[in-house]
Amino acid sequence: MWTEAATHARLIQATVPDRQAQILLFQARVNLELFNYTRVALGEALDLLNHHDFARVMSCHMTEGIFGADRHFAEQLTQRERVVGFLLATVTAGHRFTKSLRLASARDRGGDWKELRIDLNLLETQYHRARNFLEHLHDAVGRGELSAVADGSFTPTALLTFKYEGQTSTLDFSANALERPQKTYEKLVVMLQARESQAAASPSLGPGA
Repeated sequence: MWTEAATHARLIQATVPDRQAQILLFQARVNLELFNYTRVALGEALDLLNHHDFARVMSCHMTEGIFGADRHFAEQLTQRERVVGFLLATVTAGHRFTKSLRLASARDRGGDWKELRIDLNLLETQYHRARNFLEHLHDAVGRGELSAVADGSFTPTALLTFKYEGQTSTLDFSANALERPQKTYEKLVVMLQARESQAAASPSLGPGA
């Protein structure tokens, strides 16, 4: 096939008989594409925020002029907004990716899905509550429920702490942690390739055999 996407689309069509499961896997791939795009932008925005956090403290009139600290402060505000925006987009895409895979496994019902069960459980734990918190953050603010730093803040090391429905949780959105959805998808591809190889090695006997 000409592209990896086309190769994987053909693989899914050849090894997943249920049409709805095929569509759900397509949705998973769409959301993984969005997830991978936004996680890169998220990492870049956090790096710039950390840079300007440090640079503002270390700013010197001799080297940056009297407005050096003010310029770094303006960049801090900009990058903080970008971090929050890309975090929402990344977490939402991660949640939809995980949900699509879970629904596909329920439709497909292949026993080999058990190999992905731990990965899917980890992803659901990682993204479900964080997605709910971030998507309804404006409602919590409007109701005056976001009153403490622990209710919604992130560290320079990419750890989000949030409170949702009275329970405090954390989300690691470091570069390493955000590789999990891609690795899970790669395991899915290996699983489907094994199906295809097994089918090729054991062709069904035709009439009159």
